[in-house]
Parts: sequence; structure tokens; C-alpha cells
Amino acid sequence: MAAERRPSPTSRLPRVTLLAAALAFVAGAAQAQSLQELYDAARAYDATFLAARAVADSAQYRYGQAQALARPSVGLGVGATRNEVDLPAIPNGQGGSVNTGWQGNTVATAGLNAKYAIFNRPNAGSIEQARLGVDVAQSDLDTAEQDLIVRVAQAYFDVLAAKDTLSTSSANKAAIAEQLASAKRNFEVGTATITDTREAQARYDLATAQELAADNDLRVKRVTLDQLVGRVGVEPRPLAVPVALPPSRRRPWNPGSAWPKAPIPPSARPSWAWTSPRSRSTAPRAPAGRPST
Repeated sequence: MAAERRPSPTSRLPRVTLLAAALAFVAGAAQAQSLQELYDAARAYDATFLAARAVADSAQYRYGQAQALARPSVGLGVGATRNEVDLPAIPNGQGGSVNTGWQGNTVATAGLNAKYAIFNRPNAGSIEQARLGVDVAQSDLDTAEQDLIVRVAQAYFDVLAAKDTLSTSSANKAAIAEQLASAKRNFEVGTATITDTREAQARYDLATAQELAADNDLRVKRVTLDQLVGRVGVEPRPLAVPVALPPSRRRPWNPGSAWPKAPIPPSARPSWAWTSPRSRSTAPRAPAGRPST
């Protein structure tokens, strides 16, 4: 019976590595947030926009209170009054007195009044002022919203641009590192001078500095976006690659179509229009000194 061959544990490592990389990529794509999601988060966090929205809401409430001045008012009043008087005592003839009791009455009143101002200049001015306050507050809110859209979009695309810049700098550094290694090998075998090696080293140092600057710029742009939306570790969703542009609906321009194809009659030409020599009259001219017939 042939022995069954089992795969060694080390042979599974590449598959596990690929699976882990795929899961990490999927997790990163799931955590990436679109521009709309970040804008919604900024609407609920940005202090400038929230202040403008609170002012607009308070202006609406003040306008509602001012409109109450133009509405009728009704008042209802109810009251009750009771009076009690003790009657004087009557002598009983034995040196004493007899209490005869007390006497009282109750008065109840009720009243209803209604008031409606047909014309009141101060109230009309207050209502108009409140309405204008609503318009101003709404305009300020629209301005704050547009400003928030611009700031979120600017921070969003700044992060994407900084990531592209960093990837470009890293690729440039890797290419220059290969050139530096090649220059060192050529110098060791004697096919290049020390000047070539030092120039390659200088280019590599410059590429390293550029990569560090790009990395710092990306960190700053990320912090700016995090502070704007009120979250930590925001990952903008990159643009779709390749970008599919919609087909153009314009017809191709034909230079010949810009000119009229039908000839223009002489009667429709202006007096200053230029005529070619071929279109001029070719009738023979009379000799000089002889009148033409």
C-alpha cells in the first residue's frame, strides 16, 4: 500500500499569506469612506456649520413669536367673592346674651374678552424685521454649507493627492537606489568613477528627503481631514481606475461645412465685396480715342 503524501506545513505558508493579504485589502476597502459619508459626518461635527444652523433655527422661532402679534387674542376671567357678617348677640334677660348666628353672601363673576388689531404699525414692523432675520439667517446657513462642502472636498482630495505624491516619491527612491547600487558595482569593477557614485548617492539622498517631505505632508493632510469630520484614522476612498469618461455628443467639425455651398447671387453681395478676376466681365475694351458702340 502506497504511503499517502501529506503537504508539509511550510507549503501552506504562501496560501495563508495570500489569504491574509486579500482579507487586509478587503478590510481596507470596506473602511474607505466616500466623500458623501465624510460630508455627512462633517455636517454633524463642524462647529461653524452647527452655529449657523442654530442661528437659523432661532430665527425661525423668533419669526413665529412675532407672527403671534397679528393674531387675535381671547381672555377669560372668572372670580368669586364671599362676605360673612356675625349678627349681634341678644340679651336673654338673665344677665347674659344669646348668639343669633351670622349672615353672608357669595358673588361670582365671569368675563370673556377678545381683541384683534386690524392695523398696528409697530407690530407690522416687528413681524417684517423677524422675517428679514429669517432670510439673513438662511443665507448665512447656505454660505456655511457651501463653505463646508469646499473644505471637506479640499481636504478629501488633498489626502488623495498626498498619497499619490508619496507613492511616486517611494517609486522614485527605489529606482534611484537601483542606480546607486549599479554605480557602486561599476566603481568596484573599475568601469565608473567615484564622481558617478557620489552623484548617485546625492540623488538618492535627495529622493529620501523628498519621500520624508511627502510622508509628513500626508500626515498633516490626514490630521486636517480628521479634525474636519471629527473622526480618527479616516481613509478616503480612492478614485475609480480606469476613469470611464462619457462619450462626446459633439459631431466632428468639418472645415468645409462652415462655408455656404450654394453660390451667393451678385444682387445679394454688398457693394464692398471683393470679386475674383475670373468673375469680372471679360468683354473687349474699345481702343483709346474711339467711342464704344
